[in-house]
Amino acid sequence: MKTAFTLIFLVALATAAQAYPNSMPLGYAGNPPSNNSCVNCHSSYPLNSGNGSLQIGGLPAGGYQPGTTYHLTVSLEDPGQQRWGFQLTAIYQSGSSYLQAGTLTVTQATYTALNAGTGTAPDYLRHTSTGTYPGTPGPTIWNFDWTAPVTAVGPIGFYAAGAACNNTGGTSGDYCYTTSSTVTPAGAAVPVEITLTPVGAPIQIPAGGGSFSYNANLVNASGAAQTFNAWVGQYQPSGAWQGPLLGPLNLTLPNG
Repeated sequence: MKTAFTLIFLVALATAAQAYPNSMPLGYAGNPPSNNSCVNCHSSYPLNSGNGSLQIGGLPAGGYQPGTTYHLTVSLEDPGQQRWGFQLTAIYQSGSSYLQAGTLTVTQATYTALNAGTGTAPDYLRHTSTGTYPGTPGPTIWNFDWTAPVTAVGPIGFYAAGAACNNTGGTSGDYCYTTSSTVTPAGAAVPVEITLTPVGAPIQIPAGGGSFSYNANLVNASGAAQTFNAWVGQYQPSGAWQGPLLGPLNLTLPNG
């Protein structure tokens, strides 16, 4: 969890690989503000409930350099599934809006395509019909390039969602996955970090409901006092966010 004023997102979305093999709707990556994902259509199982995984590779570990091009990958796997889909967009937060961040470039036109957003809406990279690899067991890997904005826009988050399908021609029996990561400009420090630690892990909540406790630790190592907003939300198995359950709170932390 990061402070509200540093949140910026690069979103990756996998949509209906079978229902929409060529031209699926955009904006179902679990990305703000709607937080929709592919589980909205492929609804047989809760989000991230299968035995598979979704990963984004090639992210610059030391931070991104403005104007630099990076070769990235999206990989999706799930034992027994035989058709695959994804969709990816790069956005950053400006006030209450989420805008295009950097440039997405198709490097494998047979397997991926780019849909341009309208106005300031972000572009989306996605699979093609051939790129769903029908009848093929995973893992499936899509390659593409991302060029960072020419001027640093702060931390950029990478959100990904993937549809691992059973290749029966419908949307039932499929599993959907999401993952996220954040990179900051090279040499930049995150002013405030928030860590939530459960008390008495692992957390076990019975079917009838229950409660658990956790400690919240906020650290400011920026060298100066920081004022920011913080809140708590709940990410549900359906893929939707509930809340805020606490806040927003306006806080000021001195250095250290």
